[in-house]
Amino acid sequence: MKTLLLTCWLPLQVAPSPAVQEQVVAAPTYLPAYVDGKLALEDAAGHWEMLGYGQILSLSEDGARAYSITSKYSWDITDALELEHEDVLFGPMLPGNQRHFVTSPDETPYLVQRLDKLPESCTTEVDWTPARLFDAFDAVFADHYPFFEVWDFDWDSRVKAARAQITPTTTDLELAQLMASCLDGLGDGHVSFEVEVDGEEVEHDGPQPLLFQRVAASIPKDTPESEMEKAFGEALGRTAESIRTGIREGILGGNGKESDPIKWGRVERDIGYIFCSGMGVEDAETLEEMVAATHAAMNEALTDLKGVRALVIDISLNGGGVDAVSHAIAGHLTDKRRLAYTKGPSARPDISHEIYIEPAAGVRQPPMSSHLKLRNWAVRPTPGG
Repeated sequence: MKTLLLTCWLPLQVAPSPAVQEQVVAAPTYLPAYVDGKLALEDAAGHWEMLGYGQILSLSEDGARAYSITSKYSWDITDALELEHEDVLFGPMLPGNQRHFVTSPDETPYLVQRLDKLPESCTTEVDWTPARLFDAFDAVFADHYPFFEVWDFDWDSRVKAARAQITPTTTDLELAQLMASCLDGLGDGHVSFEVEVDGEEVEHDGPQPLLFQRVAASIPKDTPESEMEKAFGEALGRTAESIRTGIREGILGGNGKESDPIKWGRVERDIGYIFCSGMGVEDAETLEEMVAATHAAMNEALTDLKGVRALVIDISLNGGGVDAVSHAIAGHLTDKRRLAYTKGPSARPDISHEIYIEPAAGVRQPPMSSHLKLRNWAVRPTPGG
């Protein structure tokens, strides 16, 4: 029986929450746990549980390792995460032997707690029979996926039906196909399953953003699988150019401008329009460059749109991207620090991190006429959206 490596990327639960905030440090200074391959923080060595996420970090002079822990089994995921010891950044110690962990200072931190020892399940050898592998797959979702009710998805029934087909002689390929079948119809674009067995790929991908769906639909159905990636890239380029032309000529009457990641102009005389197809900057090599380019583009756009009585922000074809870019855009549309959302693990509602939008410092705020009315809408994900 070959071992299947399962890597499941699960979304965080993002929703306003009255959860306790005392444990969250507003702006901690993160320091690398390792420098030049050696432990640099004296209090970093040991085992740290990422509370609510079912993972453990284990740090020693030999490097950093990571483990997935579930109610059924635990296993080493260091290679699957491509975790390097240079990626481990720690915040200062907090009460209760806790601190925050990130792999980049700009990401949402994980609250970790020191353990006295590594759970035995992390190092226990398991005879990975088909049934046990399936149980581990089930436990990852049953323990940590928060949105089955939101999607009205009966996970337990799916798992029960698939488990009934598993025998000691179930092949790796058959097992992978059963796992993927459990996710059919979930409708969550942030959940994927991918495994290769004897050269054959078995995968489940959630629905793609609307823009990508339209691109895929434009590719001839008889395109060979080996040419699909190239065909998609070419079709995406054509679609992007068509969108640029449509916005410039159709919506903005030939007078629009663009600077990645946005396009802008006026609809008639006094209505501003900003279009963003994704929260990223194509030519930027670092996150800092992305954010700087976004601020520059928004500053130029809002200067050009001075005096409009209404502003349309069009993200109808948003394909996703980097939180920091969306935060930078929003920072030009607020005059004070505002709570945007609260982010934390569904398994631990007492742990959360408040994400605030800060006014863009030193750059232009919306230079609109004094009678402009701003309205806020609460937006939540919808199936397929």
